[in-house]
Amino acid sequence: MSRVDVRSIRRKQILDAAERLAVKRGWAEITILDICQEAGVSSGVLTYHFQSKDEIMLALLEEFIGRLDTHLNKAVRGSKTPEEDINNFLQALTMSLEDDPHFPPLLIHFVAASLSRPEIAERLHALFGAIRERKIEELRAMEAVGEEEKDKVLILVNMLHIVTLGVVLARPILGIDLPYERLTEEARSLLLMCFSSLKRGIQET
Repeated sequence: MSRVDVRSIRRKQILDAAERLAVKRGWAEITILDICQEAGVSSGVLTYHFQSKDEIMLALLEEFIGRLDTHLNKAVRGSKTPEEDINNFLQALTMSLEDDPHFPPLLIHFVAASLSRPEIAERLHALFGAIRERKIEELRAMEAVGEEEKDKVLILVNMLHIVTLGVVLARPILGIDLPYERLTEEARSLLLMCFSSLKRGIQET
């Protein structure tokens, strides 16, 4: 096995251990030593890969959001209309949440940390902002909108991301114990109704 392979395996080992502990105990309650013990590595091995607990948190954050973004982007590729894009986006979200059950509780820890750590808030904004900007461009291209309609696309994308966060946090924050498929189906109905109103020009922009 090459050194690159060993480094990659060790890094993943550390991140997986940090993820398990964060979900179980909360990010603020765990230490570097806890992560070392959970991962079965020495402190020297851990600090070779990560200089601090914050670096581990940011790496976990980027890994989770990157995985979600890749899944969503792949699902909507080839969508020909905004309605189809919304359907594909939410179907992919359902699959992602079912396959990655640690994402909602970890997102809560990331958001909590961002309230007192500007650098974490900036990383969150950058990661989600990139997804948002790409979605705006995709929908504008589908609709071939003029200047007057661009605000309507912005409203739709904002609604999409607000509703998406609602779906992600419905269980851990609101205690809504429904299958993700049911939650995304309700989100889909709301978003398509919003989009229909925007297309008809009924909703003020």
